[in-house]
Amino acid sequence: MLIVKGYHGTTQSRARELVAGSPFEFSANSGDWLGRGIYFWQDAPGRALVWARYRHRDSGETPAVVEVEITLENCLDFFDVRTYREVRQRYPEFQAFESRLDPPISQAALKVEKGKAFLDGDTPTTDIRTRKAIHNYRDRAFIDWYVEVLANRGYEVKTVRGIFLDGTALFTESFLFDWSHAQIAVLNHDVLSPPKIWNGG
Repeated sequence: MLIVKGYHGTTQSRARELVAGSPFEFSANSGDWLGRGIYFWQDAPGRALVWARYRHRDSGETPAVVEVEITLENCLDFFDVRTYREVRQRYPEFQAFESRLDPPISQAALKVEKGKAFLDGDTPTTDIRTRKAIHNYRDRAFIDWYVEVLANRGYEVKTVRGIFLDGTALFTESFLFDWSHAQIAVLNHDVLSPPKIWNGG
């Protein structure tokens, strides 16, 4: 079973609570990139710290990062081409499902132009502090729907993992983008090791 390091950006006070045994909370944002879950940056503590600084910039709280080991058990893994084959086969069923929703789900398309990744209708920018927040409403809805489909077939998804292209390219033609990252959404606390506060080591 594959085990990876996950890093959760938060505040110092919340980090201490988590280490003391308080459970992680599930994210409830409708635009979460990997559906419902507890979110971690895979193998990227610095990225988690930048996010924590941005997320809590106006709170007066000191940002912090919590480290865990995540067992990728029952993982809906978008690192794997087999996952894409499976979910694409079910996509027409999702389209039928969402056609009955009111209001309908919409999501701005990701565009890449002249070495910058940005949302359709937005202005390309290299400054994470001023750019429009990215909300993946249809991605979230699709993953939540598919996790429920699998649950109804007797398969419990415990983790969802995906890779995201983001930010600015190393140079205009490059495929290497500075904010690209791997995220994991955890749906079952059992796959998490006891957390510890990451100290920059």
